[in-house]
Amino acid sequence: MRRAILLGLMTIIASPCCATKHEAISQVTVAQLEQALTAAEGAHKSDDAIARQIGSSELSERLTEATLERLRSNLKAGGKAALALQLLADRSAFLDPPVNELPATPALDFLSQLRLLQAARIYVAQTLSHLPNFLATRTENRFDDSSRRAFHKVGTSSVEVSTRNDRENTATDQMASWGEFGGMLTLVLKDVDHGAVAWSHWEQTPAGLAAVFHYSVPKSASHFQVNVPVPAPLADREPAQDVGRFGNSAGVKQPGRTASSIVRVEPGYRGSLWLNPATGAVLRITMDANPDDVAPYGRASMMVQYGPARIGDGVFTCLVRSLSLLELSTRAKAEFASGQNCLVGISGQVPDCDHGDVSPSDAPTKWLNETLFTGYHLFVSTIRILTDAEATH
Repeated sequence: MRRAILLGLMTIIASPCCATKHEAISQVTVAQLEQALTAAEGAHKSDDAIARQIGSSELSERLTEATLERLRSNLKAGGKAALALQLLADRSAFLDPPVNELPATPALDFLSQLRLLQAARIYVAQTLSHLPNFLATRTENRFDDSSRRAFHKVGTSSVEVSTRNDRENTATDQMASWGEFGGMLTLVLKDVDHGAVAWSHWEQTPAGLAAVFHYSVPKSASHFQVNVPVPAPLADREPAQDVGRFGNSAGVKQPGRTASSIVRVEPGYRGSLWLNPATGAVLRITMDANPDDVAPYGRASMMVQYGPARIGDGVFTCLVRSLSLLELSTRAKAEFASGQNCLVGISGQVPDCDHGDVSPSDAPTKWLNETLFTGYHLFVSTIRILTDAEATH
């Protein structure tokens, strides 16, 4: 089943963009972050100062929801520091949590692991695919690091979507993703049959204890699709050389100096699966593309989280939240900063790379979308047949 899951960059990037940001990024553990926040609070630092401190940090472990809530309780509600902490947690969503936060529950034996993975396949194929058609409100918050700043909000949108058509109303001029309602799970579980999957750990989640597996899928077996803007070549380059960097370019318009072109690639990828050990229900899933397969990006990742939702008289496991993360590679940032290359997006309003429509200091190098799914309700319709007499009144 080749149901597409697309993580595509559709914002405009123009040369000579992507100058390296001045802020030094420090990699810290969750414990070190907590110590730093405690010290900042003790020193009575302002909300802005704490936000800048958090924004210059990168976690080496995942900031779990429980720890996030504890740390956020000491910050100003709705302040810049609280938002910076949430964004830091989002960027760490693809990592394992600190070892000291993992339950001491013994690992599943090999046969139990196989049975649980098979239960997950049955859950996706039978239970998830036969859910009623629900409507939900999809709210997307978009962030990037433009203007040499840490991640900050650049837009938000809200629309009603149907679980039967999760490509519906997807924006065409921004980074976008779809497949979260179930197509993603089907794709990963099929691809994993040609890859590798291994037990990782138990983890406590809001929905209860979850069994976590790590998996990897080679490029040869991948059906995960990523749209990659093609660099507009310089005058002394052949267009085909640029397209060739991204693999198969069948049906893609050859790029010119300011042409708008993309290539759809199917990179190898890896990630994690969080499964309900009693039912096989998927509680959370991540997908992280191999960097070599999505150049000029160094990161193209998705995370999708599911949870219980009461709809009518029943409780269903529904999509709750997703994250999409896109980041230019270090090499690409250096190339664009030195004017060696130029990217154009696929929006209808493409800037002229030769004339520098976007200042290097303003151009983003990282993008993050947080999407929330709320307000689930059943899609139903009623029909009333009237007699001729009733219709006349």
